[in-house]
Amino acid sequence: MKILKILIVEDDPAIPNFIKGVIKRELVADFLTATTLTQFNNHLNNSNFIDVIVLDGMLGNDNTLEATRRAHELYPSCLLIAISSNLQPEQLKAGCMICIDKATELSQIGLVIKHALGLKD
Repeated sequence: MKILKILIVEDDPAIPNFIKGVIKRELVADFLTATTLTQFNNHLNNSNFIDVIVLDGMLGNDNTLEATRRAHELYPSCLLIAISSNLQPEQLKAGCMICIDKATELSQIGLVIKHALGLKD
């Protein structure tokens, strides 16, 4: 099974650990995390590849739309997933392929990634 490289961009410290646990039930992955736009941009600049980026629409007071556009330009084959409690259509326009509601759908993120990438058991 392929080992995925997944970048989780989220400022709430509990969410990345929850996402990692859910994904590990379905997939084999190495994880990077970012809690600020600066860290997110550093990962984009310093990584050779990223298979999946899971990112919050807001990091504190910072909107992630411009960084999402940049990620889509740098890694066009990367699966970009927006997670938010207040999903906006702009996230899809910026390059996100999937939007997940934190409150109701986050527990399914491993299956979502698996199916979106066409991975088998």
